[in-house]
Amino acid sequence: MPRSKTVFSCSACGAQTPKWAGQCPDCAAWNTLVEVVAVAPARTSPRFSGFAGSSGEAAVQRLGEIEADEVQREPTGIGEFDRVLG
Repeated sequence: MPRSKTVFSCSACGAQTPKWAGQCPDCAAWNTLVEVVAVAPARTSPRFSGFAGSSGEAAVQRLGEIEADEVQREPTGIGEFDRVLG
């Protein structure tokens, strides 16, 4: 079940803010913020499917079967950081 939370919406410009204020932070209109219950959208996909680089299901591979690519390292200029990252 989606959780609902309260936000304050400006009746003049439609901007939303999590806390009430006397003046809209976007359009500077006074006393136009109205309390609205916003419902978070329900998740329709698995938990980690929205992460960058995820393309759905992947086949399981043994660590020894994966070939390591030789990548040119870019130095950051921070000696200890470069040493840790290799």
